[in-house]
Amino acid sequence: MKKQPLLLSWILILCLAFVTNLSYAQGQSQGKGKDKKEKTEKAEERGKAGKEKMEKAQQEKDDDDLEEMDEDRKEKPEKAKEGKGNAYGKNKSDMSGKEFGAERAAAAKARHEEKKEMAEEKIEMAEEKKSEAKEKINMAKEKLAKAKAEGKMNEEEISKREAAIQKAEAKLAELENTVSRSKKKIKEQ
Repeated sequence: MKKQPLLLSWILILCLAFVTNLSYAQGQSQGKGKDKKEKTEKAEERGKAGKEKMEKAQQEKDDDDLEEMDEDRKEKPEKAKEGKGNAYGKNKSDMSGKEFGAERAAAAKARHEEKKEMAEEKIEMAEEKKSEAKEKINMAKEKLAKAKAEGKMNEEEISKREAAIQKAEAKLAELENTVSRSKKKIKEQ
């Protein structure tokens, strides 16, 4: 039985110690809350003072800017608005606007015709290359057929030449397509 009162007293002592620590900790947090309130009030007062200073400075700056703008308006007359562009009609010398426009249109038509003629020349050159390539391919096919018939070449060489002929035919077909597309474009213009 001696153990029970001893155990009970220890439990009571521990509980008291725990409660006192808890109440002490709560007391400290309440003091901190007051400090925080005081600090926030001081910060708000400083912030208000800072805002007032900023507003005054901004107002003075705006006033200065307005005064400078007024002075600039008095000193400089407004210039005509300059549009963006290529300024083609700026240096038309003695010509009127109508004459200048007609001259520019004639020059544009001449450039267009020149480009069209150059494209036609390129097409003619491509057609010549196309006909030469066809002849070369036909000659290569004939030589290959003769070599097969006579048995002068082995299978590896024959297969290599056939592959080369097929590549050349593919390039020729591509060239024909580009020439036909170019002809259609020129006819459309």
